[in-house]
Amino acid sequence: MTGKISEDPDRVVNGSEKFAAAAGGSNFGILASSIATYLASLAQTLTNKTINAANNTISGLTTAMFAANVVDADSTFAADSDTRIPTQKAVKTATDALSSGLSGKADTSSLAAVATSGNYSDLSGTPTLGAMAAKDDVGIADIDATGTPSSSTYLRGDGSWQTPAGGGGGIEGPVSSTDSGFARWDGTDGGSLKDGAATIALGSEVSGTLPVANGGTGYTGGAFTTASGAVLKNQAGTNFGSGSYSYSYIVIGKLCIVSGRATVTTLAPNSGSDQVSIPLPINSLSNGSFTCRNTANGRIADGRTIATSPTALIYDSVGLSDGAYFDFTIIYETI
Repeated sequence: MTGKISEDPDRVVNGSEKFAAAAGGSNFGILASSIATYLASLAQTLTNKTINAANNTISGLTTAMFAANVVDADSTFAADSDTRIPTQKAVKTATDALSSGLSGKADTSSLAAVATSGNYSDLSGTPTLGAMAAKDDVGIADIDATGTPSSSTYLRGDGSWQTPAGGGGGIEGPVSSTDSGFARWDGTDGGSLKDGAATIALGSEVSGTLPVANGGTGYTGGAFTTASGAVLKNQAGTNFGSGSYSYSYIVIGKLCIVSGRATVTTLAPNSGSDQVSIPLPINSLSNGSFTCRNTANGRIADGRTIATSPTALIYDSVGLSDGAYFDFTIIYETI
């Protein structure tokens, strides 16, 4: 090989250079590109090298070349790892196990018919999903429960038909009702109610007083009322010579209680009366009777109330006299 070899540390090798070589007693030059091609054909072991996969082609890889536990053939995926790659067989085995509960597989060729009709029954080879899955409406017979369903039982949370405590009768009512009204039985079967006409004021009910209009007393613990005036000879209204009455009374519901005294001071000449007429505070519902005492002579006298009239009559069978007076207590039902 001729020529002078010079030193140039900044020289960039581009493959066209020749390197001196000797073989079989001969000297010659070899292109740098030829040397590179030769070296590339040799098997090499790389240590601590970084390979850019974007700029290199790696071929001939097999699963056996991966490190242990990188490729995982366990179809149960027990490792539950983010760094393992499942094999195709493991994935297929797992998905087959998930679908093993379906007894059939849908025929994809029938999907067009289903898309047009919207009916599940048009899907060929439909999987068996159970009787309830293919129904639009679920009936009592479709419910899997113990016991016997009937009009007198209900489905309990534990999946059994049970009879309500206290009997199995249900109660039906009207479509409308009176506000604050009472419900009344409709018939004798114990299963129907009807609206009641009576109402109740909740405020008075809570206080313990039921209004008279609702069948109560209406009494709220008030005081007695007093009344007084002149007594009369008879129901027609004839006056005595002189006489008076005074009493206290109270009304509780439809009952009136009157307690007081009637006095005959002097009789008019030729009055000849044996009765005293006293006006009552409220009309009596019906004829009634009571007894009282002629305190002046100790005799028992009879009395009665007059129906639909605010009048009580007291009789003395012996006859009245000057100074006679009667102590009485009358309890009667008002109109």
